[in-house]
Amino acid sequence: MIILIMPIGAPGSGKTTLNNYLRESMSNYFYTQRDEDFATLRKTNSLNKTRKKLFSNLELFFENVSSTNHKNPEKKYFVYLDSSNAKIMCREKFYQKLNPDKIIELNFNLSNSILQERVKDRYHPTFPEDYIKQKEMIDIISKNIEFSNPINASNPINASNPINASNPIDTSNPINASNPINASNPIDNRITKIYINEPMTLIEIYQKIKICS
Repeated sequence: MIILIMPIGAPGSGKTTLNNYLRESMSNYFYTQRDEDFATLRKTNSLNKTRKKLFSNLELFFENVSSTNHKNPEKKYFVYLDSSNAKIMCREKFYQKLNPDKIIELNFNLSNSILQERVKDRYHPTFPEDYIKQKEMIDIISKNIEFSNPINASNPINASNPINASNPIDTSNPINASNPINASNPIDNRITKIYINEPMTLIEIYQKIKICS
């Protein structure tokens, strides 16, 4: 069983910190860090070639996860894609490519002031060191992130509404080689959405993930 953990959020949200924590806390854990991979590849490649290599590496990563799952589908395999994952269309492409049994979307919707405070003294391969440029980048990325659901009165993002109860994971209909994606088993039925709009401890987020998986 493949359980995809999809963090969504701007720099400073805690996505990489969470990944480091989960690596130590979970068994059968797979992860990618596309920002770091991008920075490494970009040193010796054009932008276009870097993007192609990233896509190729991600395909190989998905193939490795799928192959491991195929050998022992009774186990739970956790997959974490560490990046902003800002666009719904891109996330959906990943879902189609990997075809996970469950998807946990972690929506890190923290205030820009919190994000700016977190990133001001850190090093990141794709992030500027200058505070003004950091602030500008956070503002731009935050405005362009497409969270799981729009924020509105009927679907607020807060600690009292962490999971979209109207769209739970269908545990009675898992996906595997004998149960491919089809109209009766759409991607949406496998997604659980967790919303984080205020700082939470790593153990609190971990516990939410375990409940959903």
